[in-house]
Amino acid sequence: MNNNIATANKSLLPVEFAEIEHIGNTMEQVRQFERELDGYNNVIFGRTESPISSGVSTMYELAVAYYARAKEIEMYCKKFESGIDVGKTRHPIYKFRTGQLNVFIELVKELSKLGSRRITVAQMMLQEDEKNIL
Repeated sequence: MNNNIATANKSLLPVEFAEIEHIGNTMEQVRQFERELDGYNNVIFGRTESPISSGVSTMYELAVAYYARAKEIEMYCKKFESGIDVGKTRHPIYKFRTGQLNVFIELVKELSKLGSRRITVAQMMLQEDEKNIL
């Protein structure tokens, strides 16, 4: 199994910063991002198989990759919002960024902390086992 999440995860949506439209299919873009986050949530909560399996570091690696992707989506949203003059807080992209996306970013940030602690505990247990052997 490939341990590189960037190549293993085929569900990442392409984001082209140069081709941002301020009219048109805004809601479709929001729905695509929502579906992408739903897929990540399904992996996080065990409803779908993880794209990688690296033992004790799997949670950390997934959380960091999902965090990076969420921040990339956030960059896209902010770039898009920069062209909106009136009614920004009612715009679907703004609502998505400050709602679902923000919650997802906080979720994966906490998961990365938990994953890091799991790795630390595993290392401490290995060191303790080595001491007991000697």
